[in-house]
Amino acid sequence: MPSVSDTITQISGGRIHTADEGQRDPTSRAVRRQRQQQVADALTAQAVQVALMGGLIERLTEVAEYFRGQTLNHTLFSGTVVFDGNGVATFSSFDVPFASVRVDAGSCSTTVVVHAAGPSDRAPVAGPGVHQVGPGGCETFPLTGNMLTLYGRAGENVSVVVRTRDTTPSSGNTGPARAGCPAGPQSVGQNTASVTLLAANPNRLGAIVVNDSTANLLLAFAATASSSAFTVKIPAAGSYTFPTPMYVGAVSGIWDAAGAGAARVTELA
Repeated sequence: MPSVSDTITQISGGRIHTADEGQRDPTSRAVRRQRQQQVADALTAQAVQVALMGGLIERLTEVAEYFRGQTLNHTLFSGTVVFDGNGVATFSSFDVPFASVRVDAGSCSTTVVVHAAGPSDRAPVAGPGVHQVGPGGCETFPLTGNMLTLYGRAGENVSVVVRTRDTTPSSGNTGPARAGCPAGPQSVGQNTASVTLLAANPNRLGAIVVNDSTANLLLAFAATASSSAFTVKIPAAGSYTFPTPMYVGAVSGIWDAAGAGAARVTELA
């Protein structure tokens, strides 16, 4: 690809035009403006070419990952594993290193230990490459390596997602609500006055609101909703999935009629 200076030199014929020259000859001014436009057009074309090349490189990278054992969404494994009689769940060595792991221990009665290494006689307590998820907890955390072993109670199962992309870790190691895991659903009773459906949450990754009523639910991406100020109208028995880029502020709602229904709200955070 020619450089910017090469492009300018080629278009201007390798000659530098001075201001005095343009003032003396109107024709030169017109020619100069024409050449300036040609330069601008050429630079624009180069910018488009660079952008297309960037997209091609990204796509080729994804294809390379695929042939090295990855799926196109950078996920090496997604599924449920069961702890064997010794309380161990192992994975085959991954062809490419992973960068993050999501563990949903919602059905586990004891702490799940995640170790970026092969199996050993006992679960490690702490150290490099070791992470713990409390009983019933769900976390997404950065972890790197090619081998992965989980330790828990024999016969219990855990959902695991292993990815090649890093993620922002959640705070703390235990608890029911973690990054990339559902925190609900929560129910908010039907009301003809504005009610809060979701508090502001900078870690929100997604949300779904189901209008479980016979009236319309007016949902607002704001602290207060009204019949004249709302974001979307969810019809009776309808639902609304938050779009991306994700709105992380407070969410409110108001129904256009009274009743005994509710909003069923599920948030991913």
